[in-house]
Amino acid sequence: MPQLDEADALALWESGERLSMLDRAVRLAAVLGGTGIEAAADLPLPQRDRLLLAALRQMGGPSAAVVATCPECGTLHEADVALAPLLETRDAAAPQVTFGDRPAALRPPTSRDLAAAVVSGDAATLAERCCDAPGALADPAAIEEALDSAFPLLNIMIAMDCDDCGAQFARRFDPVPLLWAQVTARAKAALATVDCLARAYGWSEAEIFALSPTRRQLYREMALQ
Repeated sequence: MPQLDEADALALWESGERLSMLDRAVRLAAVLGGTGIEAAADLPLPQRDRLLLAALRQMGGPSAAVVATCPECGTLHEADVALAPLLETRDAAAPQVTFGDRPAALRPPTSRDLAAAVVSGDAATLAERCCDAPGALADPAAIEEALDSAFPLLNIMIAMDCDDCGAQFARRFDPVPLLWAQVTARAKAALATVDCLARAYGWSEAEIFALSPTRRQLYREMALQ
């Protein structure tokens, strides 16, 4: 998996800042997986999210902070989620669900499937696209449950306890906004570096990014003295 340097992060942030979170996820997967947008949109979500989780660990460290509000008393809570166990999860080889006496094969959804479900506004759309049996539409909840069981990264739930009122609740863990926050921070740091060095030395953005990260940092430190 390629590492995102400042120039990469800036280009990615600029191209995705006005996009939806789903479209950002596809763009991130394309860059991290070295594929085009169309191919990234067709990646199974577990495969896509493993790319994103690996990048999140690379950019932000071994854990990620999840913030959630207690549904009972409104207290804000934060939990650190270790990323290594998520990356080590394994998918079922050939998941199936049975309608009556007929087994139906399942496949993990893709970003394109999610987009189709959003456009349709019908939860059954996702079930229809991920199951090879027409009868799947009769029970989309059964499809969703089977998919979650077969592909653990599809629905990562983090259990949390409220110290103030004692309530127990769960928050869904989504790597996309967390990784996008890392990309945004790195992109804005890159802009600050370009601004500093351009003012100090009159260099263009291309000339600044042609320097190694170490040299950029050293020049920035000297310019700020």
